[in-house]
Amino acid sequence: MTILLALLLDWFVGEPPLWCHPVVWFGNYLKFAEKLRGDQLPRLLGGVTWGIGAVIVFGFACGMTWGLWQLPIWGQIPLTAILLKPAFAFRMLVREVKEIEAALQQDLDQGRKRLAYIVSRDTTNLSAIEVRESALESISENLSDSVIAPLFWFLILGLPGAYLYRFINTADSMWGYRNEKYEQWGKVAARMDDMMNFIPARITGLWLFYYPFGARLPHPQTTLQRTMMPDHQSTITIDRPLLRRMSIGDGGGRLWRDFSWARDARPYGVLRHESGKTPSPNSGWSMAAFALRMGIHLGKPGVYILNATGNDVDTETTTAGIDWITHAGWILALLFAFLGVWRFELVGIW
Repeated sequence: MTILLALLLDWFVGEPPLWCHPVVWFGNYLKFAEKLRGDQLPRLLGGVTWGIGAVIVFGFACGMTWGLWQLPIWGQIPLTAILLKPAFAFRMLVREVKEIEAALQQDLDQGRKRLAYIVSRDTTNLSAIEVRESALESISENLSDSVIAPLFWFLILGLPGAYLYRFINTADSMWGYRNEKYEQWGKVAARMDDMMNFIPARITGLWLFYYPFGARLPHPQTTLQRTMMPDHQSTITIDRPLLRRMSIGDGGGRLWRDFSWARDARPYGVLRHESGKTPSPNSGWSMAAFALRMGIHLGKPGVYILNATGNDVDTETTTAGIDWITHAGWILALLFAFLGVWRFELVGIW
């Protein structure tokens, strides 16, 4: 019940004011801690300052949880939902990506500027296709980072888990860069983020890859390829749009016929192979699943390309992709809400 209320708060109310937003507090602490960075032992000092922040956040959230336990159940659930909401951001993620597409339809420069709000890469010279690719990469990666992972850790450790994860992910987004400035300073933050996202990223990627509902693929045939051995290549051909004629009301037999390709275990191998192309051990799972399901290619020039045989991203594909991943994300989040109710009945907390 707590997760469901938090999801409704997120979708219909949105983000709390900046002055009382925990993620803003985390960012302010990390900016302050970065001022302590010096040339001596940067990895050690970065790890210590990160660890101090993590202990403070976890301890504060434990204190809030203890206080909530003193309340009757009718007060505990809504207050926990209010406190959980800042740990994830679903509606804001969807809105930002939609606004990028809206800006891009007006002017390429406007689309680039809008994209720069949510990605760290240089957007000044990106083409329209690359802007759309970056936007879709962002929504697919952040479905895991910004929605599913916080809910996962809430199920495991309650508010302390959700807040600790949010702090770790914020630290990685600010310090987790492979450059001269942050390579050593942010090493601990980056490694802890990899660890905390390991399971949620794979849950999200597998969910998107096998999610049984959605919109039509843009072309009648998509070929997925992966290298299984140095001298062998396996090809999986989908003879019709994967999602053709699908709706929530489709019967199980019809649904399974349209997904007959999924009876073969090889599609999982395709996903696993594609997800391994990104520098991050986790972000590739949801991005690769999204690219494969939509029949498009996504990538960062000179770094990686996912589903290289896929189609270019256009306006129609972008709009359909945003709607599809929003729907898939909602259903997965609701499953987490159901698990939260079951967990409460089992152990009596959060």
